[in-house]
Amino acid sequence: MLAEAAKALGEPELEVLREMVRLAQNTRRSMESRRELAAGLCAAMEELWTASPEEDPLAEADEPLDSKEAAEASLWADTRIQANRARLLADCVTASEAGEMTNRSRQAVEKHRRERHLVALRVGREWRYPKWQFDIDGPRGLVPGLEEIVSNLHMSPFGVALWLTTPRSELDEESPIAALRKRKTAQVVRLAEEQGYLP
Repeated sequence: MLAEAAKALGEPELEVLREMVRLAQNTRRSMESRRELAAGLCAAMEELWTASPEEDPLAEADEPLDSKEAAEASLWADTRIQANRARLLADCVTASEAGEMTNRSRQAVEKHRRERHLVALRVGREWRYPKWQFDIDGPRGLVPGLEEIVSNLHMSPFGVALWLTTPRSELDEESPIAALRKRKTAQVVRLAEEQGYLP
């Protein structure tokens, strides 16, 4: 039955399916997590197989957007990006201010930025440093575990900042940075691995 359902998929859907199977086979995930993902994939495929043409669960996604819908979607995405950018930059300091917060020199902060040990957001020609990543008692003046996460995440600096500050159901609605502050480094690393953001 699942093989028959797969025949109804186009190449884009099959590529998504291949990626989901790859995630389900990832040995870094817990066995329970892998089983849940595999069961979810099978359930989705069975739903596709049993749906009548009028109830095709992919039909709406396959419909092309008209020019008005495309413009609205683009505007919504741009607005969301700008709002997230503004939110992240509102809680930032300069390298000198970060140095004062952690009893380190501006040069030390800049060195950590170049080595990707902390989050640095570019604004024009300058760098801004989110305050939530600093801990005067932590290694290099940073929240413990942050360096390991930041230096390995496969995302842009703003993507890293957004990922770290967004509450996650897998962390009981805590953000990864809040979990790191509570010394839950292993949980944050595992989440980043499961989501494909860590190698």
